[in-house]
Amino acid sequence: MLLITILVVSIPPLSSLVSMGQSSSEELLPIFNTTRRVIPDNLPWYPILVFGDNRPGDTKSAAYNPVFYRIVEEFDTILPIAVIGTGDYVGLGYEYQYLEFYRVLNSTRLENLWLAVGNHDVEVSEGWDNWAKYIGPTNYYIDDIPGWRIGIVNTEVRLTKHWENQLKLMYENLSNRSLLLAFHKPVFPDVDHNIRSDWIPVTLNTFSSYGYPKVVLQGHWHGWGYSIRYNVTWIVTGGAGAPLYTYEVTKPEEGDIVTGVYHYTVLILYPNGTFRFYPVDIGSGKFSVKKLDDTSYLVVNSRVNLRGEPVEIPVRVKFTYNGVEVYTVLMAPPRSSVEVSYSTIDGVHIAISCNATEWYVYVCNPVDPNISHVSLPVNGTATIDLSVVLGSTTPTMASKETVSTGYTPTRSSPAIEESTQVEKPKSTPTLKSSPLHPTSPTPIPHRTTELPSTLQKPWVAPETDFKPFLRVLCGVLLALGLGTAIWLFSRKT
Repeated sequence: MLLITILVVSIPPLSSLVSMGQSSSEELLPIFNTTRRVIPDNLPWYPILVFGDNRPGDTKSAAYNPVFYRIVEEFDTILPIAVIGTGDYVGLGYEYQYLEFYRVLNSTRLENLWLAVGNHDVEVSEGWDNWAKYIGPTNYYIDDIPGWRIGIVNTEVRLTKHWENQLKLMYENLSNRSLLLAFHKPVFPDVDHNIRSDWIPVTLNTFSSYGYPKVVLQGHWHGWGYSIRYNVTWIVTGGAGAPLYTYEVTKPEEGDIVTGVYHYTVLILYPNGTFRFYPVDIGSGKFSVKKLDDTSYLVVNSRVNLRGEPVEIPVRVKFTYNGVEVYTVLMAPPRSSVEVSYSTIDGVHIAISCNATEWYVYVCNPVDPNISHVSLPVNGTATIDLSVVLGSTTPTMASKETVSTGYTPTRSSPAIEESTQVEKPKSTPTLKSSPLHPTSPTPIPHRTTELPSTLQKPWVAPETDFKPFLRVLCGVLLALGLGTAIWLFSRKT
């Protein structure tokens, strides 16, 4: 009886054992929802950034390669219209891993994160539930960018029919929009690390029947790949921090480019269905936006592509005047410094000057956020008339657009469900800032959102906390010692 009593006292509470290695999470919204913002329909062009495969090298860990933190910092500085992910953001799919990924992204100002699921994100069965909780749906399409549909597709389904049905969903009421798809495992180029071979003809047959997409964004292979087949631009962008693949790809076909380099991809979409893209080497050159004073900013760009050639970098600079948010969207030329400055004219007009060659200015319309007030530069200056801007123009989540989702697999049985129309959230959550991971060199601007308290601290590896185990061990040793002493005493007597 004494032994049992000591064991009961020494064992830590069940709740503490359950929480070891994983933070308890308070109520929160998935990244898809927290980053949702209205995208005006009448902008001249739309800058998007793409990344993939940032998972830790140690798949049981939640501590990322510093490369990923640098990419997040740069994305936050650039502040694109949207961010697309091609999968494998966590090691295995455990909740403590999703908590860290969620915390890092919610430490930024990033908007409209559209993330495709990867195999490592759902390697363990609970990964499906964690994806739904922290990220959002697994297959859906977005019609927010004029002339385009962005389709997010899940390569981690089991059945060929499920894969085919997802692809068909992307053509639902497509009209004359150009189609861009994003998913994890690549179809082309052949990198010896592709989607199931029997799914390739299914994919091509679906495209042949319904229409070929213009662009397909993929990950899974840790590096950069590029190919044009069937008049489709196939891109592999999986170099955001996971260990790079250095093995030789078996004779890439002529025109294919495959290389293992840490990078992200710039994608510019135009309303007429045209586009341009290029990878950016995150390890070479620099990019920064510095605030010179209350009304001027300096953009410095010395980034290069994977061949070492200088590249343009898009950036969206936000200036707030009397509660009105004025956005300047520009392409920072290669090896250049660009200054953006603001001045008021008669208290009603704002004049924006910029020495970039390609740029525009816009203010969201508070009455109809889908239609912004856009000003194109004339002789290096653009002007915004505040008299036509009524009230606050803080970006809202209200929109006339809808998002079509297919299904969200559960951990027990990933299966296709009928597509449904899901309205965007109609209010913007308030979030509280949280610091980036300690390995991040400098703090980044924070989204003003109220994060759960468990997300306001950097992740701590579960194996570093031995106190509950030591309590159990000490209790067991103490119980054995006392039990032995009692037994020896009883034998003597």
